Amino acid sequence: MNREIKFRGKRVDNGKWVYGHYFMGVPSPLDENKQRHYIAPPCGLGEEVDPATVGQFTGQKDKHGKEVYEGDILRYSRRLFIVTWSNDIGGWVNKPVDGKPSYPCFNTGTVKGMEIVGNIHDNSEVGK
Repeated sequence: MNREIKFRGKRVDNGKWVYGHYFMGVPSPLDENKQRHYIAPPCGLGEEVDPATVGQFTGQKDKHGKEVYEGDILRYSRRLFIVTWSNDIGGWVNKPVDGKPSYPCFNTGTVKGMEIVGNIHDNSEVGK
């Protein structure tokens, strides 16, 4: 199996996205035992990120070749879908924003015709 495992998250200091390997720091009694979360780009130091914004790369790309991450909003025709993990099927699914039934699968065939139009962290009004 040759699959790239990486994450993205928004930095706590400036809100910019950072991509790479995800890890948690050791809580320190000097810092009220706060658990800090980090993402380190390849060959770089870890940047502290907001854990609520951390999402994993799905291994798929949209119709423009952009990497699809957990929390991305995809458009197919006029419908919007949120990429999420399903413990029920043990895989990624496209959850429809409109609540109508959808294809529960998430694979190369279903993503290639879709386009990333945002994500749930930068476009919080979607899905409400």
